[in-house]
Amino acid sequence: MKKFAAGVLFGLLLAVAPFAYAVDKLEVDLFPVKLWLNGEQKELPEEYQVFNYNGHAYVPLRYLAEQLGGKVSYDEREGAIRVSSAPLPVLSDPYTYESAERNGDLMKQRPDKEKIEAFARSVREDKDDWMRLTMQTIEGDPIIQSLIYDSSAKAIHYMLDATRDRFGSMAITATSCKRLEEGKTDEGGIRYRLAECGGNSPEIDLITFAEP
Repeated sequence: MKKFAAGVLFGLLLAVAPFAYAVDKLEVDLFPVKLWLNGEQKELPEEYQVFNYNGHAYVPLRYLAEQLGGKVSYDEREGAIRVSSAPLPVLSDPYTYESAERNGDLMKQRPDKEKIEAFARSVREDKDDWMRLTMQTIEGDPIIQSLIYDSSAKAIHYMLDATRDRFGSMAITATSCKRLEEGKTDEGGIRYRLAECGGNSPEIDLITFAEP
């Protein structure tokens, strides 16, 4: 096996984001193994490698998580990597606003536009995808919005989970929408909303980003 010098600390996470911690170095072996997921053989893209170190295989976390329908994100502010299973995992109870942020949700109080831009791109390219948005009530309770794009149905399935809102409806509502729209606000910001939805709300506002 070919030797390879690599930066350390996040061996399992080498393919997550373009960042490096030059704290130490170690020598690892390229590990040309076959990769099978749920009985199906997968071919790794050229930019990914599998390494062997001390008898342990180190695989690209982002690739594996996304193949299994999960999400991986890097929070530069906290120096944290967040992995979330998909599309609608059983969430911890209690699922606080802080839990949602650690889980990699798109937070309305600290929005990350790249997350919804990536979801919008998947919708345009007709690729199955999902995302969660979480907002915090005045009392500090989380309200969770889940979006799943179903390429076979050409629809965005939407679910609003307010069961943790102690002063709200304490209910779950769901519908399906045909389009995800991006538009400008009067103040010059960017607004995302769902359109052509079923039920009593043909349009659903998702999130607004202030003018850059």
